[in-house]
Amino acid sequence: VFYTWSLLEDAILEDLSFRALEVEAFSRSDDIFVPMQEAKKTYFLRGGLLRYRREIFSTRGGQGDEHGEDDDDNVISINDSPEVHLAPKAWMSTIALWCNWTYVGTLHAEETCELV
Repeated sequence: VFYTWSLLEDAILEDLSFRALEVEAFSRSDDIFVPMQEAKKTYFLRGGLLRYRREIFSTRGGQGDEHGEDDDDNVISINDSPEVHLAPKAWMSTIALWCNWTYVGTLHAEETCELV
């Protein structure tokens, strides 16, 4: 569809791109998103360096014990997880395109970054 539109009218694609995309700048030490925040955007790293660390882990799915009660250890645990460093051209939070999602980790700016 987009290719056909581009053959017909460049202005349509320019307008669509202008409305759909936004460039955001983040300073060193800024958090782009944190656990339990609703995912509303997909990000593309245009420049800079980011660090992602998952912080919330769901364990056995909260099955509960034989009395139907959830054991606290089954619901959520906070664990140390390896950090992932992201360089330019990386995509983040693509799940926001497809479903409702709540973040389970922190995306943190290691240096000044530009995200689209």
